[in-house]
Amino acid sequence: MLEDKLNEIRRKAIAFMLKRGWKKLLAKSRQFTQSLFEHTIVELDALIQLLPILRRPKHFNLTEEEEKILIASIICHDVGKERQEWQEYIKGQRSFISDVDAELTKQTVPEICEALGFNDIKHSDIENCINLHMKHERTDGNVLLAMLQKDTGRWKT
Repeated sequence: MLEDKLNEIRRKAIAFMLKRGWKKLLAKSRQFTQSLFEHTIVELDALIQLLPILRRPKHFNLTEEEEKILIASIICHDVGKERQEWQEYIKGQRSFISDVDAELTKQTVPEICEALGFNDIKHSDIENCINLHMKHERTDGNVLLAMLQKDTGRWKT
């Protein structure tokens, strides 16, 4: 039953990414070339394989809510790579620009939650995971802001 649920999430995630044109956008181009779709589906597949282990009490004992936060965050963690400016950067046509775009993330999180049927989770938790996933975005100020937006729990760490 759990496997069916995760397969359905994967199917919905694929539809979401295809609708956004991620097969035509780059995510990686240095040691190898990888589309945004390929990059994201590889990471989602890895998480799907790890979830049964991560939910065990002797591991991370993830709750269903935490699993949903991780799934949505993984799918949208590189949504900023959709932007034309970032695509120009990855193709060597402009100088560095971060792939983290807080405004685009804020717009996209409700869309992925709706697509996946994750209407019961707090969008700010997902946004914080996405906005802080890159080392250069994980400044003291950004981490403090994320902590102030969340009540309690282990997502602060």
